[in-house]
Amino acid sequence: MIQKDDLAQLTRYKALQEGEPEINRAYQTRHLNTDDDLDDDDEDINDLVDLAERERYIVPSTGAILSYDNAINLIHHLCALIPRDAFTPPHQPTFTGYFQSTMRLPPSLPLPPRHLSYLGPPKRSKKEARRAVAFCAVKRLRMLDVFDDYLLPISSQVHEADKQRVTCVRNVPAIMTVSVRDPWCMGSKLWIHPIFIDGCQVAGLVTGTKLPPVDVLVASSHVRSGLAESLVFHEDVEFEERKIMHDFTKLAIWYRITSSPFVSATSLFLIPLTSDNQPDFHAMTRLVDHPWGLEDWDSVTEDDYDRRIIMSIYERGRTYLLRKIRDDLSPMSVPPRGSSQAAFPTYYEYFVNKWTRKNRKAIVPVDGPLLEAAIHTKSHLGSYSLYPINADTIAAPSNAEVRLLPQGCTRWIDLSFDLCRAFEALPVICRRLTDVYRIQCGRFDLGLPLITENLLIEAFTLPSSKPSCNNQRMETLGDAVLQICTTVHLLNAYPNRHEGQLSELRSQLVSNNYLLARAKDVGLEHFLTSEIETVYKWRYTLLDDGNGEGPRDSPKRYAEREFPRRSLQDCMEAVLGASFLTGGISMALATGTALGLAFGGPHPWWRRYPPSAPPTAVSALFEGLEMSLGYKFHHNHLILEAVTHPSFSSGGPSYQRLEFLGDGKSVHYAQAIFLLTFPSAIGSRGHQVPLRQISFCDVSRACISSY
Repeated sequence: MIQKDDLAQLTRYKALQEGEPEINRAYQTRHLNTDDDLDDDDEDINDLVDLAERERYIVPSTGAILSYDNAINLIHHLCALIPRDAFTPPHQPTFTGYFQSTMRLPPSLPLPPRHLSYLGPPKRSKKEARRAVAFCAVKRLRMLDVFDDYLLPISSQVHEADKQRVTCVRNVPAIMTVSVRDPWCMGSKLWIHPIFIDGCQVAGLVTGTKLPPVDVLVASSHVRSGLAESLVFHEDVEFEERKIMHDFTKLAIWYRITSSPFVSATSLFLIPLTSDNQPDFHAMTRLVDHPWGLEDWDSVTEDDYDRRIIMSIYERGRTYLLRKIRDDLSPMSVPPRGSSQAAFPTYYEYFVNKWTRKNRKAIVPVDGPLLEAAIHTKSHLGSYSLYPINADTIAAPSNAEVRLLPQGCTRWIDLSFDLCRAFEALPVICRRLTDVYRIQCGRFDLGLPLITENLLIEAFTLPSSKPSCNNQRMETLGDAVLQICTTVHLLNAYPNRHEGQLSELRSQLVSNNYLLARAKDVGLEHFLTSEIETVYKWRYTLLDDGNGEGPRDSPKRYAEREFPRRSLQDCMEAVLGASFLTGGISMALATGTALGLAFGGPHPWWRRYPPSAPPTAVSALFEGLEMSLGYKFHHNHLILEAVTHPSFSSGGPSYQRLEFLGDGKSVHYAQAIFLLTFPSAIGSRGHQVPLRQISFCDVSRACISSY
């Protein structure tokens, strides 16, 4: 505070105020002042003898040229990439000497002391001496793999980090058209798979592909497909037998799934079987000969209640489940008050009014009983839960609305109750068989390890298909697995590179373009599931109405699908997440290697990177830290390195490389612990990953101690 009329104090205050910007600038740039003043009054005049003695080094593999002119710039480029904070001076090489220069590199470089200092040859000028020692240093650092084959501290080419050629993905469209593996086809040879519901055989599934047995939960029923057997046709009637199975299947799909007929030829047959597991052509012929149902009700008894489907002649395509024959009611009966038919004097007037159209008057008999029927509920969409919690807790679908129908206008469908159940479960069975078939093909073609079946299905399922499970959450975990596996590989593959170089390499190897390129290289897109299940359009059909895939044609086990190219990147990470949940880091390494990622190979870390030094006693200064962390350190030099700031010029390494490793590790294990602690977030699995697989300390011994 300045007193009134104190001019001297006011003058001093204004002087300080005017000089404050200059003081701030000097303070903020104080770390830029170095003792290495390059302006040494030595004129930049190249001596002819020095020019004649200059060397050149050419990298054999790339043809990159190292000269006296670019050596110092390369050294400064390397030092400029070393990370630093606002309180750490810029990392620069220091030069001493005049006509024979000595160069010392910053101690923050992860190099042994003998590789941080270089003595150049005698020259006739100071600047030429510095160029000469920089040339010697870059040449040596190239041998130590600090510089790559292009004489760069960081290469823009990803293959410099993983030693493989990377596919160019510039021409990959945003929406790809892909041939996806699909088992639904027809050919000269067919296979029949028995279908069981709650342990009872109910039907046979005929396909052109031999499919593996599967189990799936449909509502509250356990559905299982058995081992496939070759289907043998009778001589000279193969065409007729195929047509009967085809027509029967299309009719039953119409009745129990789509509620509307479709034109395309179906790519599978679901048929009744005889006692010796052969097609029951007699039962199929009865249905095919009467596609609109039978009107003779004499053979329908009380045993058919809740087991027989019926259909009104005025509501073609809508099926009902027969609940009861109401002999106490007839079309001339009076509807009860409060019912939907109460506005009409009799049921007869109600049905005539309901079914009469402009060009057609409904003919309803006045005699005969009424039928009590339940409206058929749509079949399952094909989606199913990969991780059902408990079959006993899953309630069966509730009964639909009950209606009355005149028997004289209703026909019953000659389809057994067991076959009705089989067709209701058919969309789920087909979806499950498709998923299992694709992951088995993917395992074989991609060389993947034995990842848990449901986890791999989840990893291959795109969110666009809108099933109960997709790969979004698995992708989150897989992203962290990719980070840690890449980090450990780079840390050990490049022991002489600092954090700035390693971070740039890692960003290239975990980028979306790199993942997309690797996915295209291995052909991952051929095994992904993107189909949207719906009962309004039957998906399992042949192209061109079956004309292009007859009995004599080779089966085409591919289907054209479209999905975003972004899906490939996400699925790469999701597969890594599935492998980690199955077998920990060891299986993730094998999976990443099979997918072409830069993981350094499939072998476990403890075998690949054995400890470089025996355990040493840790200083007593770190006892408090050990107690706080609950972990006993085993290498004194590692804990010293972990607490050494880069600005501390003691000649030893700082924490920067360990920080690079810890950054990837902390993210990875935080996500892994979360997903394993809350299994409901990814589905209730029947197994648990051992806690040792997610222990930070155990993996620390395998990778950090090998540094």
